[in-house]
Amino acid sequence: MKITMIDYGVRSIRGKYSRASVDVEVEVTRLRTGEAKEARFSSRLWSIEPGASLWLNPIVRYKQPRSIQVVVFADAPPELHYLLLRRIASHGGFWQSVTGSLEADETHKQAAVREVLEETGIGSRVEELIDLGVINTFEIAPQWREKYAPGVTQNEEVCFALRVRECDVQVDPVEHDAFAWETYERAMQMIYWDSNKRALAAARLLFE
Repeated sequence: MKITMIDYGVRSIRGKYSRASVDVEVEVTRLRTGEAKEARFSSRLWSIEPGASLWLNPIVRYKQPRSIQVVVFADAPPELHYLLLRRIASHGGFWQSVTGSLEADETHKQAAVREVLEETGIGSRVEELIDLGVINTFEIAPQWREKYAPGVTQNEEVCFALRVRECDVQVDPVEHDAFAWETYERAMQMIYWDSNKRALAAARLLFE
């Protein structure tokens, strides 16, 4: 099945279509005769027949220029280990902390809890988040600006830390393909973005 989208942040696996609110064209191709597929959009279940074309027409909701970063760390005496996730190659292949944009009606802490769960499989509560006192403001890369409202070029990122037990992580394969628990020195060498380095440095000052 080939899915063609006007992509404003829709995710295409794990049933995450339930939060989608964009115009989407679904084209079903290369299906054997009599074979049908199902897709879930905006909490409605559509049965798609071979060769069918389906248009949905909800109101477009642009991605918000507000996001979070969570430095996930674990006690590993005599030091701490920090969780890094590696972006898939098509999205840069770099190492980073947990990051993500706020969804409609979310607070920063609610978004942080959701993103940690989606990107690592680790459950947490808002009261477990530690505000690092770091807010990053950076320019949105040109290739991603179509996801935002016209004229939006800057994003604001609020940073938190989360203490957990070191564990195997269930990465979201649409975003990441590997994880690592690393010391502070090694993590600082591996991560790419200055915004991640600032948050990691703030976490170390608080906890090491």
